Amino acid sequence: MSAKGSPRRSPTAKPRLSEISEALGLSKTAVSRALRDMPDISEATRKRVKAYASKIGYRPNLAARSLATSRNQTIGVGMGAFSNPFFQDVVYALLQETRAKKMSLSLLELAPDPASGDLRLFPEGGGAIDALVVLEGWYERSPTANELRDLDRNVVRTIYRGNLESDDIDQIVVDWRSAAFDITRYLLLLGHRNIAILRGIGTVRADNSASLCQKTLGSRDACEQFDVPWDSVAIRRFPSHYAHAKQAALEVLLRKPRPTAIICHTDYLAVGAMRAAQDLGLSVPRDLSVTGFNNIELGAYLPVALTTIGHPIKDVGREIVQRVVARIDDGRPPERFRSAVPHELIIRESCQPPPNLT
Repeated sequence: MSAKGSPRRSPTAKPRLSEISEALGLSKTAVSRALRDMPDISEATRKRVKAYASKIGYRPNLAARSLATSRNQTIGVGMGAFSNPFFQDVVYALLQETRAKKMSLSLLELAPDPASGDLRLFPEGGGAIDALVVLEGWYERSPTANELRDLDRNVVRTIYRGNLESDDIDQIVVDWRSAAFDITRYLLLLGHRNIAILRGIGTVRADNSASLCQKTLGSRDACEQFDVPWDSVAIRRFPSHYAHAKQAALEVLLRKPRPTAIICHTDYLAVGAMRAAQDLGLSVPRDLSVTGFNNIELGAYLPVALTTIGHPIKDVGREIVQRVVARIDDGRPPERFRSAVPHELIIRESCQPPPNLT
């Protein structure tokens, strides 16, 4: 040992995890978890470990860690489409958190198998990953509970960032029904009674177009509370792209009587709806109120800033990665988890009372 209590080593030798462990009187596991910001390590211990690691110039050897643990230090993210800016924000939040944990992120496509039609990961099997995060979003059809269970068995460990009625799939969820209730209630309180809903459903081949999703159910709940007949609400379902959103908005805005408000199920679709209003010579929000979901950065910088539903994407990314790493490190306990993400109604410029009330 040196005079300062740390193990002796050659000046040219690279610092090792064991050196931190011995100097601080901690196990190697505790040191490793502190360096990766695991939640079961106290803040005081985390600071001590990181300060000592910085002092001796310690850098983790990812290749050695993979060999020692038989792990790849990689988390896979499975999606059906990557074009929506919201999903890009989620992936970036995951990327930041995996980088902080000294791990890598691998983007994977989750799509139907050409032969069986069952959802599969591409590249086949997901490649060299330790765990999988499946994001809800735009699919040719949404993953079923059975398909997620198959991924869970075959890929390693799976966490679903979605809203699935299943008790045996780990999930981090947003209560979209409650969120849609809040944004619809806001429009109804402004005085709107003639409302349209634009719902993107993935690709042209999406097969769930007739179902009432959680957001639609939330809007129905609000309409029932305000005695607004549900059959008066115009609902359009279409592939999730700007052009399709614009066309759907044009269709509903040509109805008689014309809707005074449009609820778009993503901010991405709201951009198309705003363009449709402009093409018809309508002013947002004077003639038409428009709302979205997800609070993408673009929405705040549109010529008319978009009213929307947001939730803390960075916090979601942090929790997902922490949950995944805990599964990798400790194995899966018998209890599954279902973690709820809070949402917030963000009121901006794109809504006001309908024309006949101003």
